[in-house]
Amino acid sequence: MLLRVNVSMDWITKLFFYLYIVSNSSTLIASINMVLHEDNITNIIDGRDESFKNYGEISLSKVSRIKYSIGLKGNSYLSYKPKAPISISEGSMELWVYPQWDKHESNTLVSFPWGDIEDGYMVLSNGWWEPEGKDFLYFILSNKDGFGCKSQSKLEPYEWSHVLITWIAGNTAECSIYINGSKVANYKNVLNSRMESKDKIFIGSDRGTTESHARKSNFSIDKFNIYSNKHNDLDVQKLYKSYFETDIISRDHQWTWLYRDKYSNVKKSDGIPENRIIFDESMYWASSKEAADKILNSISEAGFNVYVPCVWHGRGTYYPSKYFKPDDRLHDVINSGDDPLAYLITKAHSLNIEIHPWFTVVRREAGILPEYSTKGLPDNAFNVHDENFRKFIIELMLDVVKRYDIDGINLDYIRSMGTCLSEECKRNYYQEYGRSLLLDKYANKIPKYNIKQVGKWNKKSVTDIVSTFAISAKKIKPKITISVDAHPLNPDLLFQGQDSISWANNNYIDVIFNMDYRQKVDVNTAKSILSELDNKNKLIMLLATYDKVDDKVIKRDGVIINRLIEYFRETGVSNGLAFYHYIQLSDDQLRTLSQNAYSNKVETSWSSK
Repeated sequence: MLLRVNVSMDWITKLFFYLYIVSNSSTLIASINMVLHEDNITNIIDGRDESFKNYGEISLSKVSRIKYSIGLKGNSYLSYKPKAPISISEGSMELWVYPQWDKHESNTLVSFPWGDIEDGYMVLSNGWWEPEGKDFLYFILSNKDGFGCKSQSKLEPYEWSHVLITWIAGNTAECSIYINGSKVANYKNVLNSRMESKDKIFIGSDRGTTESHARKSNFSIDKFNIYSNKHNDLDVQKLYKSYFETDIISRDHQWTWLYRDKYSNVKKSDGIPENRIIFDESMYWASSKEAADKILNSISEAGFNVYVPCVWHGRGTYYPSKYFKPDDRLHDVINSGDDPLAYLITKAHSLNIEIHPWFTVVRREAGILPEYSTKGLPDNAFNVHDENFRKFIIELMLDVVKRYDIDGINLDYIRSMGTCLSEECKRNYYQEYGRSLLLDKYANKIPKYNIKQVGKWNKKSVTDIVSTFAISAKKIKPKITISVDAHPLNPDLLFQGQDSISWANNNYIDVIFNMDYRQKVDVNTAKSILSELDNKNKLIMLLATYDKVDDKVIKRDGVIINRLIEYFRETGVSNGLAFYHYIQLSDDQLRTLSQNAYSNKVETSWSSK
């Protein structure tokens, strides 16, 4: 049953503010949904909606789960007059909010006064009763009765979060806070009260309370529902998950494929090996033992069983090495005598997590090792055609294989990164092919000439690194898992010598991480890659934990990450799944995985090698 909210709009057929009765018989008193059409938002922002009044700097925000939302900045806020009062006897309230505040800032989400008691109020606030309460998310159902709950699990800034508060009065009174479907706070006691809300509900303001201190709003909101009944854990989880197949597809058709294409819905049971990989390009893990513990404990709880930490990003090691000095940013840690990599491996193995150190092989940063660079090289690249460089990088990686109890090695930037046009490279190319490197490079762009020598030249040098390292590494550790990060059928990267399919079929490498960070993952290309692999288990998709919108990083919803795992289990295209990268993992993603796709702990498929 759908009931319309009585609002004034330019085109009534575009009205998306409804009151309705949901399937569990909860009466929805009020609903804000301003995100699907700009006409709706304009009416509220311009003050033409009779149910709402706005105050301060309120704007149309493109930061939304669907399309648009209302942005509340500074001391701006909305007031809403419901058609029926809110009862303390029983009810629930949900919001989708996008905080744009500092972590230690206090911000009120919703407040209103109770009508039957002087100075009584209800409030949902990020911080309250400061300074003691500044680090808690508060839901105070009745300040006069001292009835409410608080959580140290606060809302993450610059992430969309589903917040639901629910309550019931009586001899078994209870109130709870849920974030993204998970209960984060609960309080039970006696509450024999029959109050109703007095008048207006304030969104983004503490004006509905006696503790009004002009706390700022600084968040965007695109949904606000009030129900007349209490929700239990299952109700909240179903409600939270129900948004995604509709809201995700509505806001961005790029996700339609993820829900439209249903296969055999393969479920992983306890004990079946599965590769669950998380990459980490930061050096945070190496900064302290506490940092390593935090990372490993969080990914272990989420169900990951492989951690791929970057140990070389072209400017120094993240561990002590005789082959090159530490990265300047870790100088003090390593020179103090600590070995971050040794500690990381010991801790990880105690949690049944494999460690695969990650090297950006050809990438050069901070102007290091000028002897392996020259005028005419691609930007930020070492010279793969320099035999001395190849020897250096191979020895650097083999040193880690020899000295550490690692489970694998990951090779990234394993390509020439362009074409070397130094004088030495030109001579080298001419000696090998009797041709002009400069002319062939540019002629290669013209299809009718079909110049293949430059690609072969690059491939020879890059493959020398891969094959020499792999053969030596497997002599040292026969069970080591060697992987590369690649775009296997990309012609530009093949031209740069990245022939990962050939490396896999020649058994130099055990895994190709097929990088695809887009929302619409190219599954067809992945299938084409599989068709060229002798061993189909060597392909693993490497997907993103985030998207970039207007150059801003937006962490993906946990439900999306969970569905990606389910999807690739169903299709069988990928031997497990890898995600890039740890820094962009949200609490929502970790929690969702631990409760769903990765709820059972398993070993990798390589652990039995």
